[in-house]
Amino acid sequence: MIRHVTVSTIVLALLPLTVSEARSQDRLHLSGLEINAHAGLAILDAPETNEFYAGGTAMLHFGSGLALGATVDWVGVTVEDVVEDADEDASIWYYSGELSYGLPSVTQAQFYGFIGAGVAQTKPGDELSDAGVEDESYMMVPIGAGFRWLNDKLDPSWGANMEFRDRIVYVDEDETKVSNDWSISLGLSLVLGG
Repeated sequence: MIRHVTVSTIVLALLPLTVSEARSQDRLHLSGLEINAHAGLAILDAPETNEFYAGGTAMLHFGSGLALGATVDWVGVTVEDVVEDADEDASIWYYSGELSYGLPSVTQAQFYGFIGAGVAQTKPGDELSDAGVEDESYMMVPIGAGFRWLNDKLDPSWGANMEFRDRIVYVDEDETKVSNDWSISLGLSLVLGG
């Protein structure tokens, strides 16, 4: 019993020292413009298919964990043409503005989350366009989370990230039916002006 109390007392006495040591460590400082190129797998709800996708992001980091930015993603899809009983090419473009927050970190790694608003635009290929199929645009809300690793925690110049994203696409005019277009991606970033 005395040994247990002694160990507990020592741990409680050292706890404030470890907390103050963690506070005194330099925290990750990400500020400036981050330009990211990424690619991965899109799991689409509306065509019910899994496709390769690629895109880019530009984020302005304010050093407090907050960032504002824009993302453009492209997904190539194959759709079934029921009139000619053939598969035709089309593409989906996602355009969004986003607000991001990175959790405080004392290492070069950081978890972050984001939410935004934008547009999902379906563009038919040449064959479908010639048949009279037009572009369609829908309101979209992207949400997600990611993990970034930077080359330096005080003055980063480049980094890598992995991101999970759900694009909630409102596919009717009454905004009652949604399509959840999920994706997972890997990316590389340049950090300018940090």
